[in-house]
Amino acid sequence: MRSQVTAPSPTPRRRGRALAWLAAIGLVLSLPLAAAPASADSVTATITVGYLPTQVAFSPSGTTAYVSNLLDSTVSVIDVATATVTSVITVGSSPRGIAVSPDGSKVFVANLADSTVSVISTATASVIGSPIPVGLSPFGLAVSPDGARVYVTNSSAASVSVIDVGTAAVVNTIGVGFAPYAVAFAPNGLTAYVVNVASNSVTPITVATATAGPEITVGDTPFAVAFSPDGSVAYVANLAAGTVSPITVATATVGAPISVQLSPAGVAFSRDGTKAYITNNDSNSVSVISVATQTVSATLPVGAGPIGVAFTPDGTMAYVVNANSNSVSVIEVDVLATLAAPSTLPGAVRGSAFSFTVPLTLGTPAATFSLSGALPAGLSFNAATGVVSGTPTTLGPFSFTVSGVNAAGTATATYTGSVAVAGVIAAGGTDAVAPLVGALALLAAGGVLMLRRRTAV
Repeated sequence: MRSQVTAPSPTPRRRGRALAWLAAIGLVLSLPLAAAPASADSVTATITVGYLPTQVAFSPSGTTAYVSNLLDSTVSVIDVATATVTSVITVGSSPRGIAVSPDGSKVFVANLADSTVSVISTATASVIGSPIPVGLSPFGLAVSPDGARVYVTNSSAASVSVIDVGTAAVVNTIGVGFAPYAVAFAPNGLTAYVVNVASNSVTPITVATATAGPEITVGDTPFAVAFSPDGSVAYVANLAAGTVSPITVATATVGAPISVQLSPAGVAFSRDGTKAYITNNDSNSVSVISVATQTVSATLPVGAGPIGVAFTPDGTMAYVVNANSNSVSVIEVDVLATLAAPSTLPGAVRGSAFSFTVPLTLGTPAATFSLSGALPAGLSFNAATGVVSGTPTTLGPFSFTVSGVNAAGTATATYTGSVAVAGVIAAGGTDAVAPLVGALALLAAGGVLMLRRRTAV
C-alpha cells in the first residue's frame, strides 16, 4: 500500500518554510545573509533558465550542463564554455531529479507529477522512447557508476524504483524510509544512500542484492546527500535543522552536525574532496565546508532560493540552481593541483649541459616562481618557466626550494641533488670513461605538493 506524506504537527516557523519546499512549489523566504568569511571562490556569471529550476547535472566531458525546470516541465541545456542556454527540451510533468549516464549518452529526468522518468538522448537533445513508469511522486534519481542502473526515489511511496538502463524498465522496487527524496551512489558503486525526509534518516542500500540496511538517524528533514570522491564519508543536508550530518561510511556512524545557514537543500563535494558546497535555500547562499576541519570556511551569496548544486568534472566551476530567481549561479572555484615526481631523473655531471623542469602545475592565474637555496655554480633557475638549466662546474651535493605563488596561495617544495665527475683516470694512465651515475634526485620533500588554482568561466 502506498503511503502519502502528510505534514507533521505545527512546529516553529522555520520548519513551516522547510515543509513548503517539500511540496516543491512554494515561494522561498529571502533572508539577509549574516557576515561571512571572505572566499576566493566567487560567482562569475548568472544564467537564466526555466521556471522554478531545481537540479543540475553535467556531462562527463564537462562541456554541457542540464537543468530541470519544475514548473516549465522542461530541461535547459547549457553550453558550459559560453555559459548560455543552447536548447530547451520538453519532458514529463514537473521534472525534478536529473542525472547523466557515465558514458554521457543519456540524461534521466524524474517527473514528479506524472510518476515517470524521461530519457534524453544527448546526441539529439531530444526525448527518446516512452516515459518509464515508476513509483508515486519520483523526486530524485542517480545513475550507478557502471551505468547499468538508475535508482529513483518515490517520495509518496516510501520506495526506490530500480531501472535497468539496457531495457529502460523497472526491474526491482526497494522499500526505504518515509518520504525518500534524494539518492546517491558511493563512488565504488557498492552502496547507495537514500535520504528519508519524514523519517529523519538515511537508508543504506547494498547494490549487488538491492536490499536496504538499517536506517541511519540524521538531522531534522534530511533533503540531500552526497559521497566524498574517495567514498569514505557522506554529507547529508538537513533542511529544517540548518545542519549537515557527516556519516563515516565504513562504520555507518554520524559525526557532530555542522551548522550552516537556513534550510540547507543541496550538497556536493569538490573534485579533490577538500571542500563541500551546501546550498542554503532560505539564506540565498552557499556554505563552503572544509572537509578536513568539518567547519564552514566561507559563505558565498548566490541567487534566490538555491537548491541544486554540482561541480564540473574537472572541479574548476560549480553550478548552483536558484529556484526563486529562475537562474544558475556559476562559481569560479579554487582547485588544488599537485606536484608529481618525474618518472625519469636527469643526471648532473660536471662540465655537461643540464636541464630540468620542475613538474608543477601552474594554476590560474599562472603562478610566479622563485627559488631559495644555492644552486651549483653554472646552473640557474628561470622563474618564468620553472626550468633549472646550465652547465655545472662544481662537484658535490646541493639543495634548493622552489615556491609558486598565485592568487590562491603559495606552494613550496624542496629538492636535493649531487653533481658528479664525468670520468676518472685509471692506474694504467688511460681514460676509463665510466661516468658516475650521481643523478640529480630532484624528489619533492614530503611527497605531494598542493597548489590552489582559480579557473575563470
